Amino acid sequence: MNLIYKYAGKEGVKAILSNETLKFEKLDSFNDPFEFHPALVDKVPSQKHIRSTVERRDGKISKERRKELKSYFVKKKDVIVKLIKDIFQSQYDSTRICCSSHSRNHILMRGHYTENHTGACLVFDKKLIEKDFLQQFSSYANNVRYTKKIQTVSINKKDKAIKHLSISKNSIGQYEKEYRIILGFNPNEYQKFSPQSLKQIIFGCKTDEIFKTIIINLIQQKGWQWVAFSEMSVSQTEYKLVEKPIKYVPSHTLINSKQRI
Repeated sequence: MNLIYKYAGKEGVKAILSNETLKFEKLDSFNDPFEFHPALVDKVPSQKHIRSTVERRDGKISKERRKELKSYFVKKKDVIVKLIKDIFQSQYDSTRICCSSHSRNHILMRGHYTENHTGACLVFDKKLIEKDFLQQFSSYANNVRYTKKIQTVSINKKDKAIKHLSISKNSIGQYEKEYRIILGFNPNEYQKFSPQSLKQIIFGCKTDEIFKTIIINLIQQKGWQWVAFSEMSVSQTEYKLVEKPIKYVPSHTLINSKQRI
């Protein structure tokens, strides 16, 4: 089974499991200053692209009409270029991304994304999660491409440019082995996933027992018997974290009946 890993803090874990949704972020909401760097896309369209843009909007045209358009290109070039950039920006604004990883239990990933090891790592079946989302229009999944230098693509190929923006990152973060699901033209921030795609929950080495109990009971209440549980602990002989299965089932009495999940 090919698995992907979603790291989250306590509130994030509760929200994902309670609502059975994953969050898809807009491109301008990421905190990495190099994410979606403007230099990744050359926004100056070629003359050929400008002509083809007008011709596509004008439909099938005659030779006489082509002559008219040649003059139009000269007079209205700035208007056409703005149109091309606006179309690109519209697709950029409507694109959303859900980030996960191929890296299981990476100590830095847990430190960064699970609120200092107090949250959890949710394990999903990659094939099933792709089935949930990749049937949507203009959607795809891809591993992030890590590079030391910024590589630029042309706006002439709009879809390729958006994809290049969506999966390009600084090589300093390659330890994350990031995997992204990208949805184009989708206004919804939260998207439903099928419960069967969730296979395991791995708690952090600093996750408190009450939170573990809340989450395990939530999964039991939902009837997701196939979900396994494990937890991380600090090795006593090496600088690493050790994963071990949770063999006990916490008592329901540990949860206050007024406690909100």
